[in-house]
Amino acid sequence: MSKKTVAQMVEQQQHYLLALKPKQPTLYRSLQQMPEQGDGLSQAEPVDTSHQRQVHRQVTVYAAPAAWRRHWPGLKHRMRVERWGQRGGQAFSESMGYITNREGSAEPFWAHIQEHWGIENR
Repeated sequence: MSKKTVAQMVEQQQHYLLALKPKQPTLYRSLQQMPEQGDGLSQAEPVDTSHQRQVHRQVTVYAAPAAWRRHWPGLKHRMRVERWGQRGGQAFSESMGYITNREGSAEPFWAHIQEHWGIENR
């Protein structure tokens, strides 16, 4: 999503939750640096044991750096979601990053992220 679209959303008092993608190299690289920047503002650790799998997730919310806030209208937080576990007997591990203009903590953000995944998987 472009910064211009995000600016229009903020002008219309809408919220955004955007996944960090490789085509946004600066934001995407920052995903790896988040844990090095100290403890987050909040954290949640849900576990999913459905569908013959075991998936652990750690959702950590960080304050958005001032430099990012200058470029992304309304930006308040960035998040890192780490997933690991077993699927079909195979171990896996991955990290995802998100930015948002919403206030909140890890648990409600996790619910929004799950909704986002549900839309992508349709």
